Amino acid sequence: MNSPITYERTIKHIFDIGITTAKSISELKCIVESDQISELHLLRYRAKEQDNGNGSLMRILPLLFEIKGLRSAEQFEKIWQISALTHKHIRAAMACFIYLKLAELIFLGLAKEQAYTEMRNQISKFWEDSNFPDSERIHFNSTILHDIRSKSYAELRSSGYVIDSLESSLWCFMEKDNYKDIVLAIINLGEDTDTGAAIAGGLAGLYYGLEGIPKDWLLNLARYEDIKLLIEKMARRYLD
Repeated sequence: MNSPITYERTIKHIFDIGITTAKSISELKCIVESDQISELHLLRYRAKEQDNGNGSLMRILPLLFEIKGLRSAEQFEKIWQISALTHKHIRAAMACFIYLKLAELIFLGLAKEQAYTEMRNQISKFWEDSNFPDSERIHFNSTILHDIRSKSYAELRSSGYVIDSLESSLWCFMEKDNYKDIVLAIINLGEDTDTGAAIAGGLAGLYYGLEGIPKDWLLNLARYEDIKLLIEKMARRYLD
C-alpha cells in the first residue's frame, strides 16, 4: 500500500485539510484503486482514540435526508459507516448521531426547546437499547445527561476535538435566537473557527431558513451560484 506517497500528493493540492482527513483520503484512494470496496465497511474496526476530530461532524448534515424516519438503530449504523470514512471512532459517530437526531427533529418542525429535550430522550433510550458503553457515555455528560446550557460560554471550547465542537455548537444554537448571532458566537470562541461555524451554522440554517442568513454573507460566498444549484438539485431529489 503506497499511502505515504498518496498522502504527500494529497496535501499539496488541498487547502486547510486536517491530518486525519488527509490520511483517510489516502486510505480510501488505495481501497478504491485496489477494487476492495468491501473494506469500506470494516473501517470502523480500525478506530484509534485520535480518530475523534470534528471532520465527520462538519460534513454529516446532508446525511439527514437519507436517514430521516428510520429507526434509531438503523440511523446509527448508517451514520457510523459514513463517519468512519474519515473518523472511525464510535465517539465521533455518536456525536454525529446526536447532531443529526436534533436536526431531524428540527426538520420535523419542533421548536428548539422541544427538539433538544426530545433528542436527549431518544439518545438516552438508544443507549439503553443498544448497551452503548458507559466509558463512552461519559463524554456526552454535558449534552445528553445534562443540559448543555448549564455550562457558561467561558467554559466552552471550539477546538478540533469532536466533543468540544458538539458542545459549543449546541450551546450557541440553543442560547442565541438568530443565525448571525449563533455563528458569530461560535466563531468568537476562536480555535477551529471555520469548522465550528459550519457545524453550528448547519443547525441554524435548518431552523431559521435561507432568509435567516444575512444577505451580505451570502453575496460574499465564493461560487455562490454553484452552491445554489447544488441546493436546488438536492431539494429536487429529497423534498419533491
